[in-house]
Amino acid sequence: MNIFHCCTHKTASQWVRAIFSDSRVQEFSGLQPYFYEDELLLKYGVQKPTEKVFNEPFPDNTVITPLYVDYESFCRARAMAHSPSFAFFVTRDPRDMLVSWYFSMKYSHQAIVDDVSLIRELLNSKPEKEGLKQSIRLLDSFDLFESIRSWINASSKDKNIVLIKYEDLTSKNNVKVFMDLFRGFGIDAPENTLREVLEEYRFESLTGRKKGIQDLQAHLRKGIEGDWINFLDDEILEELQNVAGGLPEKLGYKSRDELTWQNLCFYQRLSSEVYSDLCAAKTRISSIEGELSSSKQELSSTKQELSLRNSCLAEISQELSHTQEKLATAKSVIKRKSSAVKRLKARVSEQERQLCETVQNLRILENRIKQMESSKFWKIKRFLSSLTTKRCGMYL
Repeated sequence: MNIFHCCTHKTASQWVRAIFSDSRVQEFSGLQPYFYEDELLLKYGVQKPTEKVFNEPFPDNTVITPLYVDYESFCRARAMAHSPSFAFFVTRDPRDMLVSWYFSMKYSHQAIVDDVSLIRELLNSKPEKEGLKQSIRLLDSFDLFESIRSWINASSKDKNIVLIKYEDLTSKNNVKVFMDLFRGFGIDAPENTLREVLEEYRFESLTGRKKGIQDLQAHLRKGIEGDWINFLDDEILEELQNVAGGLPEKLGYKSRDELTWQNLCFYQRLSSEVYSDLCAAKTRISSIEGELSSSKQELSSTKQELSLRNSCLAEISQELSHTQEKLATAKSVIKRKSSAVKRLKARVSEQERQLCETVQNLRILENRIKQMESSKFWKIKRFLSSLTTKRCGMYL
């Protein structure tokens, strides 16, 4: 089975593609996403939806998402399919498409081809009103309105084709819308899974902004229905009417008066929500300010304690400095004493050496005396000495 996600630009095509590409959706659908437009852009560049080229069948069991085609081109593509196929075409109020396309081309659309850069330069060179008029002519030259017109009666011609509004896909009740869509294709979609997926792909979840709060630089600019009433005056609408030929009414979209009242109610509700958020933010700020005041007091106390500890540290550092000076002096004295001790040791060592030599000399002398005493000469000398002593005694 194949499912064809057909559409025109500015109908949340990449958003729908992301949902069908989500692994949780693939698990219950059993279909893999097939990005035909990516391959087409590489092969042929930008093509009108009325001039799409299909040279071979699409792979089975895939969701071809997105496919920017008119109804006739889709029929050519489907005729090549090997298996049964279903299709849904996403419509959108052409007036909102115009405004969305204008701001996207002027600010946020990626310049992946030269045409985007040229259109951006053109639109930025004109005032907003003239830029919107120029956008009508550019979209018409791209056969966008003709492509939408070709799908109006498609579902009546083929029961396997569903026309579904962008506004319904992105509404608060879009879980039911997607469930009905899948069931129409014979796919049993678990409500809890779909709800979980769609919650992650909500405008608020993706942007961090409430619907209606504008960001010109973002791909998801504002996310509301009927935003065109803020930008299209009667002159621009008349030009759109001449080109699109009452297309909004044929698709069942609301008039300016209906949308004005709807948007008034929406913005009143948004203002109330923003005011509630603001009050909550103020309460939170007040709480944070209290926490900040407490933190400041704690910081001040900590600074005082740190100052005291720094003073103590300074005193300890001073004492350490004095101690280090004393230690340096003691080291110097010890060094001098060590040198003196070394010198004394050397002197004692020298004296011990001299004493040893003297003792050795004395021993040598003592041995010589003993030798002499035992000699004959020494005996005669002693005898003569004794005679001399006796004679002296006689004379006395």
